[in-house]
Amino acid sequence: MRWSAVPIVVAALAVPTAVDAQETDLVVVPAVAYGLPGFGGNLWTSEVYFTNPTSARGTARMGNILPGYTVPPGAWMSCEWTGPWTLHLDEYSSARYAMGSDLCEAQEAVGAYVFEVSKGLVVSSRMVNHDPEAIESCCPFLIGFGTEVPGIPLDELPQAGAHLLPALVWNPDRCGPRTFDTSVGFANPFGVAVNVTIDLAGDSADPSNPDFPQSLTVPPMSWQQIAIPAPDTDAATCGEPELFDLRVEIDAPLAIYASVVDRGRQDGRVVLPLPIE
Repeated sequence: MRWSAVPIVVAALAVPTAVDAQETDLVVVPAVAYGLPGFGGNLWTSEVYFTNPTSARGTARMGNILPGYTVPPGAWMSCEWTGPWTLHLDEYSSARYAMGSDLCEAQEAVGAYVFEVSKGLVVSSRMVNHDPEAIESCCPFLIGFGTEVPGIPLDELPQAGAHLLPALVWNPDRCGPRTFDTSVGFANPFGVAVNVTIDLAGDSADPSNPDFPQSLTVPPMSWQQIAIPAPDTDAATCGEPELFDLRVEIDAPLAIYASVVDRGRQDGRVVLPLPIE
């Protein structure tokens, strides 16, 4: 299964349209991956699920790709498209979409997807840490530790202002192997750039930490993810993993998430932001 000629511009889809005579929503899955290398030789790959809890038949279509990167570079934009694809969901039913068929033979890919779905449909996904051979030789469903990455309607994305990414984990002054990795990701499904400032919040605030605040710009129709470095103070004793919180300020709507990965088991969780009053 491949997609059609040129990706649809999300800005043109910003207002729900009629699909099969139904009102629709635009939903972003803010992080998807295919064959993305992790620790220990395993890979990260996403599965996307569509659920219709309504009493009417529903439809799901690809709206746009917010590219991060692919190997080889530009694979998402370099092939001939033969779609678009559409999923039809009966009432009270679900369907699964597996990454891979949309990647134009890329070996690795990471970014975000925007879907156009009938109003009332729910979009969710799971990013799985799996054996490299699992995609081709194992099962219809990926097996391994994973984390849910929810689909978020565009009109429910964090708005301009301050937001809290809570209960993240890092390991200051560690002596041995990495125990936890935390990253912060952004998916911008709109036609304007968004300016972002990241700083430590609450009890985590530390004016002496040279890594904060951080500022970046997320270009239109794009995906970014940055690693959050744990502090290293040259302490005489080895540090233990600790909770910390981040304050994220944005000047326009933007999908925001944090990824916390337990490197001992290659098990991750996704944290969504809370608005700051």
